[in-house]
Amino acid sequence: MKAHDLDLDDDQFQLFQEGNEKVFKLVFDRYHKILFRYAYAALNDVYKSEDIVQTAFIQLFKNKTRISSPEALYPYIFVITKRLVAKAFKEHILNLSEQLQNKQMDVTCEETEQELKSRDLKSILNQLIDQLPQKQGEIYRLSKLQGYSYDEISSITGSSRNTVKNQLITASKKIKSNLEKLYLIIFYFFFM
Repeated sequence: MKAHDLDLDDDQFQLFQEGNEKVFKLVFDRYHKILFRYAYAALNDVYKSEDIVQTAFIQLFKNKTRISSPEALYPYIFVITKRLVAKAFKEHILNLSEQLQNKQMDVTCEETEQELKSRDLKSILNQLIDQLPQKQGEIYRLSKLQGYSYDEISSITGSSRNTVKNQLITASKKIKSNLEKLYLIIFYFFFM
């Protein structure tokens, strides 16, 4: 039984797992626009968004037998897309930071020039983390900067695994939002 209008029925799902091209095209047609809109909203780049969605479908096809049910199909491909978008955004920020460090800038104000030269992405990130509530900042550092798992962070902080997860999601959204604002300011300052 289908849980959602976009889900495949059991027979279609079986054919999907067997690699049936028509059913895969059906899946592509059902989810492509949704995934593309998500990627484009985050990256504001048509070509990169399309490339991410295509890559997500390739990974979906390669891992089709790992999906347990028709209802798990969309969450599976959405998570792939979300991770690819996050990776592309991170690469974009790192490339921008590298370009800023390598590029000779003709800035008339010495104070602004000194300020720009002294900042790098790591110090900006640390400043953004410092703006978070103490617990969120601690959890974010443990997860994103030190690589601890939810369970390890739970043991270290004494918080439940769900609290750790929720705090990390909230902190990540705040950091991403602030980085996007910073990116826009930098873009406007140097390219307008």
